Amino acid sequence: MDIWYITRDVNSRDFDFTFPVNCGITVNTPMDEITPYYDLEEATLYFSSNGHVSIGGFDIQKASGSRSQWKDLENAGVPFNSSTDDYYFTRSPSKRMGFFVSNRPYAVEKPATTDEDIFQFFYELGDLAQDYPLVSGFVYDKLTGEVLQNVVVEVFEVVEGGEKFLVGKERFDNGNYSFSLLNNRKYEITAKKTGFEAGTITLGTSGPRPSEKGYSTPIFMNSLSKPAPPTPRPKETVKPPENPAVLGTSYRIQVSAVKEFDAARYGVLKDIGAVQTEEVPGKDLFRVLVGDFDNLEDAKKGQTKAVGKGFKGAIIVLYESGKRVRTID
Repeated sequence: MDIWYITRDVNSRDFDFTFPVNCGITVNTPMDEITPYYDLEEATLYFSSNGHVSIGGFDIQKASGSRSQWKDLENAGVPFNSSTDDYYFTRSPSKRMGFFVSNRPYAVEKPATTDEDIFQFFYELGDLAQDYPLVSGFVYDKLTGEVLQNVVVEVFEVVEGGEKFLVGKERFDNGNYSFSLLNNRKYEITAKKTGFEAGTITLGTSGPRPSEKGYSTPIFMNSLSKPAPPTPRPKETVKPPENPAVLGTSYRIQVSAVKEFDAARYGVLKDIGAVQTEEVPGKDLFRVLVGDFDNLEDAKKGQTKAVGKGFKGAIIVLYESGKRVRTID
């Protein structure tokens, strides 16, 4: 068996395809090639063969190119391949996980190779960051600063002319989204949740990355429900504590971003450090910060405590001489 391809004009209303064309000798051998999967973004063909160099039986192979022009053929290696048959390789749109089929034995549950099973795999975030920049962050209620649960996040690639193509869509139960992207592209990332307006950010992956892993970007959403009337306050309103400038490098824990600062709400954080605020430029919001640590290890301990007190979206922020520089993954 060989792998063949056919084409069709995507702008045509007809469903006519060209005659099949063989993918050529780089892909096909005198033996069998089966289960092709083409990653359009990577321009890479994944398939299985028992005619190329293999660990045993059918092995998953990959080659870059398109149609009948292919190069850089290589075995996908372990753990995708085994001494038995491995095929039907495919990946999710986010590139964070995928599936393949194998008749390999495993543990006591399956000691023989007589039947095929579906296997799922996940990429380590560190491995992905070497080739694909990651975008990640929490989705917040813009009014309260709380992390929103059970959100659906969609990633669109924006091409020349402004046309958008959906390249990833996943539900994140804890409100912490993460996708792998491609370099030198422009993306639009949209978060959706029942009862909220969609929140959207744009992101470009050209130039240096802000961190080794990629981009840390929060998404804020507005509630569609009418906010409750504000609780009357005494005339002696507590003024938010200002964010003091500290010389040198320091780390602070950001626990939320709110329109109105309520000192009582953040009283539980006093054992971590002093509660401070700073204005978000161009927005009617205050960032609420805790502590002023001179080393990252102590800041991480404070972050863990803040999460344990219910502030699940707590992040560490690096400051230089009192000026905000960036978030720390």
